[in-house]
Order: sequence, then structure tokens, then C-alpha cells
Amino acid sequence: MRVSTAFNRILQVPGAWVDSVEFMEAGIVVGLRRRQRQHVCPCGRRSRARYDLSRRRWRHLDMGRCALWLEADIARIDCRRCSRVRTEQVPWARPGARLTRDLEDVIAWLAQRTDKTSICRLLRVSWQTVHRTVTLLVADHLDDNRLDNLYRLGIDEISYKRGHHYLTVIANHDNGRVVGVAKGRNHRVLQGFFDALGPDRCAQVEAISMDLAKVWQAPCAANIPQAAVCFDPFHVIRVRHEVPCLRGRVRDPLVLPRSGGHSDVALVSLTRVSGMVMPRSRRVRLAQEVSDRVPPSCSRSGGRGP
Repeated sequence: MRVSTAFNRILQVPGAWVDSVEFMEAGIVVGLRRRQRQHVCPCGRRSRARYDLSRRRWRHLDMGRCALWLEADIARIDCRRCSRVRTEQVPWARPGARLTRDLEDVIAWLAQRTDKTSICRLLRVSWQTVHRTVTLLVADHLDDNRLDNLYRLGIDEISYKRGHHYLTVIANHDNGRVVGVAKGRNHRVLQGFFDALGPDRCAQVEAISMDLAKVWQAPCAANIPQAAVCFDPFHVIRVRHEVPCLRGRVRDPLVLPRSGGHSDVALVSLTRVSGMVMPRSRRVRLAQEVSDRVPPSCSRSGGRGP
């Protein structure tokens, strides 16, 4: 069996066949030949004419301990639809990428499950390559319809770096999927999400869960005043133990800021503490102590978190 035939069967590169194989000290370079003669612009327009031609390499998945590159001629075309000269699109790589689709997909899959250092050591790529690949694939796969039919939301933050560096995460409680992530932990981040959501979709939100941080409460009161605000049990239990020493404070973490809206304060019903059922008398006493901390102007409603 010829070497080119063997690599054809091993790689199975879409839209091309292996024309040559070169073994080098740095790795293996596989030369490709396109199957179709028409050039495809990233906008989708096809043309047989080309502006110029050059040779390019794309990094592919390693073959054992050897690095592997795919090499092929790539043309630039004068696209009438785009009204400018653009590089044609190839089936095995995304537009403007120097990595193949297979390698980018592996990087993105690993980025969801491990850290950048492990990815760099495993695939022998740089931090910049991992960051650029993840950014490209997120923009490519981000679905705008994720913001439709949102009724029960959850807000929380996660620390990604020492020194109080946070990411704000917004999730859909109905399906458990993340619908928004932004850098920072302030009201501007949440306000940006509501701006992307729009007034019509904001009006559909029925409930939102959060901790007792005041940075979330003001944007929620201004953009989704009809939604029930549900505080998570962990922070409510902590407040229950801090009530004796907090009664004299003026600034109360359970007070929702009022900005013209009439938001309901939904106190999360607590049924279990440390894995044991909480007695009814204690639940009633806890609910009363927490409810006393809400100003009379706010309506109270017992409910469960979304």
C-alpha cells in the first residue's frame, strides 16, 4: 500500500485527498489536493476565477508523538458579493484559522473540562492558541435563541482568579443551561444582560434566584419588577444566625432597593438543615425573623426557589 493511500484512509480529510507525505524532524507534513475546482468565499459565493494563489499549512491532531500539518494551495478571490478580495474557505478548517476543525474541536472540548496548562501540554499548543480557539468557537456556536422563553433565572458569581476576579453567571432553571456569562460582579454586568434580553423577554421572567448581594437587586427591580426574587437557603440560614447582631444596622442585606417598581420578595421555604428536617415551629420562627427585616412597603409571599 502506498503511503498516500494509507494517510487517506487514516485522516479522511473532507473535500481533499492526500497528494504527498513528507517526514521531517519537526513532524509530518501531509500535502493535500482539493477535490473541487470551484473556490468558495466565506460568504458562500462560488467562483472559478481567483485573485492569486499561495501555500498554507494547518496544524492537525498529532499522530502519536509526531506533530502533523496539512498543507495545501489556497486562493484569494475577488468576491462581488463582499466587494473585496477574500481568502477562500476550505472544508477542513474554519475561515482565518491556522488549525484544522478537528484540532479546534478537541481544544474546545478540553477547555470545558480542564485548565489551559493541561491543554497546552497535551496538545503542544500555546495559551494564545487555546484562547483564540475558544473565542472563535464560542462565537461560532453561540445560539441567539438561548434568550427566548426564559421564565425562571438564577444569578451567581464564580471566582476565576485570586484577588477578587469574578465571572457573573446567569442560568435558566428550567433546563439547567447557562444563558449568559460576563466578566465582573457589578450591576452593569447584569444590566447588560437585561439590555440584550430586551423589554419583551424581560416581561416574561416570573422568578429569579440570587444571593443577598445588593449589586443584583437594583437591576432586577428596574428591569423585571414583576418577577419574584428568591434568596437561596444558604444565605438565608446564615442571616438567621446573624439576626441578633444585625438588628441595629441601618443597611440591611435583605432589603430590596425600591426604584419605582413593586417587586415581590419571595422567601425561600427552608425544609432541611444539615440533611435533617427542620421542625415546623423553627421554620415559622425563621420566616418571621427574616420577614421582619423586609420593609412594610414590600409585599411578602411564601414560595420556593425556581
